[in-house]
Amino acid sequence: MSSRKRLMGVVAAAVLAWPMIAAAPDMGSIRHSVPFTIDITPEVGNAGATAVTLVSMRTGRIRAVKVATIPPGGPPFAFADTLGANVIRFDVLIYPPRNGLLQFRLTQGANVITHDVVSDVTLVFDVVP
Repeated sequence: MSSRKRLMGVVAAAVLAWPMIAAAPDMGSIRHSVPFTIDITPEVGNAGATAVTLVSMRTGRIRAVKVATIPPGGPPFAFADTLGANVIRFDVLIYPPRNGLLQFRLTQGANVITHDVVSDVTLVFDVVP
């Protein structure tokens, strides 16, 4: 797949998800200078795949960080990163399968944020220095 097609896919996903992102609940804050990990663990009985999009928002622009699919019965999704100093918001968009259940966990130092996912959701994190 060419980089142009991949970029168009990411842009299309961001445009389609924008209404859901704008109305998403605030999950708290994370620090830009401290490494963090995200783990998304699907229930064993999930019949379909799960889509995950991680979006970092910088002043004046949106940049998709990672787009992934968790196959049915597949391993948990794991991601580790440190956000740049100019990132002001970090969103996690999760689309579980119908009647699926997932466990979301973000760990940053001693701070652990968890959320049970039962339907499409956007988790919003403010990024602070």
